[in-house]
Amino acid sequence: MALPGDAIPLRGVTVTVRQGGVNVRAEPDKASPKLGELNEGDKRRADALLFDDFTWLRIPWPRGAGGDTAWIAAEFTDFPRSRHYTQVTDAWYESAPALDFRRALMRDLLQARGADAASIAPPTGAGDNREEP
Repeated sequence: MALPGDAIPLRGVTVTVRQGGVNVRAEPDKASPKLGELNEGDKRRADALLFDDFTWLRIPWPRGAGGDTAWIAAEFTDFPRSRHYTQVTDAWYESAPALDFRRALMRDLLQARGADAASIAPPTGAGDNREEP
């Protein structure tokens, strides 16, 4: 099943459900239909993450409404404190919006230090649509 556009793929991630359990949802949204529950201590493989009202993890779920996957809120698992969280920070740091921001910031800093605008490489990011000075 294809990932939603903003989802971050994960590799080799298994999460453990924390005390109180977690609802399993058809989509990464707390208003989405509940497909079931996982109990404290249950382990599931997660292959994607999506940030929204919660940090959602996509898991295999054979009874899924739209296929063979479902979503759980990562806040109810050990994922935020696991070594696998670096996959998320690494993916975000190299994402197009973060790269566009870093490029724009560097250009602004160079210009503030007196660099000639003509000597600064033009922006290359898809999200940087500012007018040239």
